[in-house]
Amino acid sequence: MQITANIPEASRSLYELTETMNMLEKKVGGSKAKAEIGEKDFLTISDRLSTARGGWYPNSYGPTQLHMQSFDGAKEMFKRVKPEMDAYFENVEKVGKILEEAGAPIVLD
Repeated sequence: MQITANIPEASRSLYELTETMNMLEKKVGGSKAKAEIGEKDFLTISDRLSTARGGWYPNSYGPTQLHMQSFDGAKEMFKRVKPEMDAYFENVEKVGKILEEAGAPIVLD
């Protein structure tokens, strides 16, 4: 409500940023809607890390080959999504400046 200038660009930029964030959340953590109803979804980075974690905690014998394969899979998936995440974080900075210039209050989070 405090934005007084360049409202269309600020609004569009914020919308695009939100859409990108939602897409990245699905890639990392899966679909929240599918999780609620128990539908099968693609394996996510979170799924693979959860499986890999089972080898370190609470077991005393260490990770098995399956745990290590899950961890390697999570690392590979992260490598693929990291450039998109880096671009997203750069856009967050740009949109923050656009909103600030348009008169939006600064929010420290």
